[in-house]
Amino acid sequence: MVTGLIKQSMIAKLPEDVSDLGSVPGASDAVHALTEDVVQRITDHIQLRYCAKCSSLFATMNPRQMFCCRDCNRSYGKDVFKDRLESDQALACYNKAYKAMTARQLRRRISREELERWRVSARDLLARYRTGDIGFEDFQRRITFGIRRWERFEEAS
Repeated sequence: MVTGLIKQSMIAKLPEDVSDLGSVPGASDAVHALTEDVVQRITDHIQLRYCAKCSSLFATMNPRQMFCCRDCNRSYGKDVFKDRLESDQALACYNKAYKAMTARQLRRRISREELERWRVSARDLLARYRTGDIGFEDFQRRITFGIRRWERFEEAS
């Protein structure tokens, strides 16, 4: 493919009276040398990698590129977070409470400062749960304290 492209570009530059690249002395050596040079330059800069999401093989010149396409890049973070929520009960509880508190702030029932204070204390509770200072029931009770949705949920079950 590279050889064909080099030959096409060389043929385009030939004078009108020369019809064939083979009739030019040294042209085949030049094509061969250029082909080797182009292929070497390409292989020096292109890396083959496996996509972190779909595991397909792709070529890249960017050493930080982890995904084969934009779709894989967009959905990878969401999938990883979803897996973490499914495997970590405390993180799922924190995330649910965070969404409830953010909804309150968006409806202007609490201020941004109140949301930020809650977020800092909730993260502290999550860290304390992970270190083993408090149990899960205590963590859940403290993090959901004052959220009516949870109170209604607890009454129903």
